[in-house]
Amino acid sequence: MQVEKDLTALRDRMDDPPAGVILLSDEDVHNEILLLEQSQALVNQLSRELGLFGYSLRSVTDSDGLIAALLDRPANAVIVDLDAAGSAEALEQLLIRVRDSSGRMLPVLGISHSNDFHTRLKAVRTGVASYLRPPIDPHDLVMELDLLTHRGVPDRLRVLLVESSSTRAAEYRTVLEGGGLAVTVVRQPEQAMVVLQEFSPDVILMAMYLDECTGAELARVIRQFPAHTTIPIVFLGPQTAMDRQLDAIGVGGDDFLSGPIHGSYLVRFVTIRAERGRKLRSLILTDNLTGLLNHSRIKEQLGKELARAERRGTPLAFAMVDLDYFKAVNDTYGHQAGDRVIKTMARLFKQRLRRSDYIGRYGGEEFAVIMPDSTAEDAKRTMDEIRNTFGRIGQVAWKGTFRASFSAGVAAFPEVGNPTELTRCADQALYDAKRNGRDRVVNYQAMVSNLSL
Repeated sequence: MQVEKDLTALRDRMDDPPAGVILLSDEDVHNEILLLEQSQALVNQLSRELGLFGYSLRSVTDSDGLIAALLDRPANAVIVDLDAAGSAEALEQLLIRVRDSSGRMLPVLGISHSNDFHTRLKAVRTGVASYLRPPIDPHDLVMELDLLTHRGVPDRLRVLLVESSSTRAAEYRTVLEGGGLAVTVVRQPEQAMVVLQEFSPDVILMAMYLDECTGAELARVIRQFPAHTTIPIVFLGPQTAMDRQLDAIGVGGDDFLSGPIHGSYLVRFVTIRAERGRKLRSLILTDNLTGLLNHSRIKEQLGKELARAERRGTPLAFAMVDLDYFKAVNDTYGHQAGDRVIKTMARLFKQRLRRSDYIGRYGGEEFAVIMPDSTAEDAKRTMDEIRNTFGRIGQVAWKGTFRASFSAGVAAFPEVGNPTELTRCADQALYDAKRNGRDRVVNYQAMVSNLSL
C-alpha cells in the first residue's frame, strides 16, 4: 500500500536514537563557566552543584585573573560577584574587557546580596543578563545558565504540508526549509492522517483543493480527533471570494493564504502560526510547575510509543518515579521548598535523558518516563545514575540546605504488552522500591523472577 511505503520512507528519514540510554554528551560535559568570586565556600558549593547538571566551573579572585582565564581558554558564560566589582563604572569596564577578551557577547550572570532597585538597575545598565542573590538555588542558577548558553535548544518548528501537486509541494518545501522549518510533505489525504501521529506538526499547511477531497473536508476530518484540535491549519489557494475563504476557516481552518506568495512572507507567516500553535499546545499538554507533559498527555504518549515499538519490533521501557518522604519535606521546609524540589528533579530529568524520551508529571510528586529503544536493564541503569545525582543536589530552603531522594519502578515491552499493564507493573515495582527502604530503582521483571525462585 502506498501509505505504508511513504510512512516507511518517513521513518527512514527520522533520526532514530541508538539503543540504550545516553546521559551526557561531550558538549554537555565541557560546558564551562568562569566565576569571579573571592569566597572559596561559594566557589566550592557552585562547583559541586553545577557539576551535577553537566557544567564545569573555573574560578578566579580578581578582574585581571578573569581576563587572563578568558584569553587562556574560552568559556560559555561568566558569573561575577557584583558586590566585589565596585562602582558601576568599574563593572562596566570589566564587562567590556570580558567581551573584548572572549570576542563575542558572552552571557554574564551577577551575584549580589543587595536587593535594592538601584543595584539591580546598575546591573541591567552594565549588561548583566541575570541577577541572583545568595543563597544560590541550584535550580534557579542552572535554569538561567541553560537559557543563556542555549542548552536544550528546542526542536525546529514542524510543518506538515498537504499538497497534491508535486511541483508546488517541492517549491513550498524548499522555501520553508530554507527558512529553518522542518517540513514533511504528503500528497494523499489518507496519508496525512497517519503522518499526523508520527510527525506531531506545529502547523498544517494545506492546499484548498486536493485530488481526493477538498482541504476543507480534510480539515473537518482532522478536527474529529481531539488530539488534533489545537494544531493550526492554514489553507493555500487561489484568490477567491472572501466568503469562500471564510467558509474554509469556518469548518476547521485558522487562516487562508492566497497566491502568489513571496517566499520570505510565507516563512514568516508560517513561523508565527507554528510558534503560536506550539505555545498553545504546550499550555494545554504540559504541567504548569515543571513544564513536563501532564498526566493525560504522558498516558496518551505511552500508547503511541508502545504501538510504534510493536510495529518496529523494538524494546520500550517505562518508569514510574516518586519523591521519597515528600510530605515531610513540605511539612518541614514549606510548600515553596517542595515545589523547588519538584522543579529541580524535572530539570535533571530533562538534562540527563535523551531527546527521544518523554517525561511527564503523573501527579503531585509522582513522575512517569517513557524510554523508546531501551530495555528494562537500560532504564534501571539510567534511573539509578539520575537518582544518585539527584541525591547529591543541595535543596535550598529558608531553614537551610537539605537533600532529597526518589524511588522508581521500571517495566518494559515486549515483556509487558499493553499500556495499562505496563503502567501497573511499573507501579508495582515502585511500590516494592518504597517497601524495601526507598531511594532505589526496582526492575519489575527482575522482581518477579526473584519472587518465583
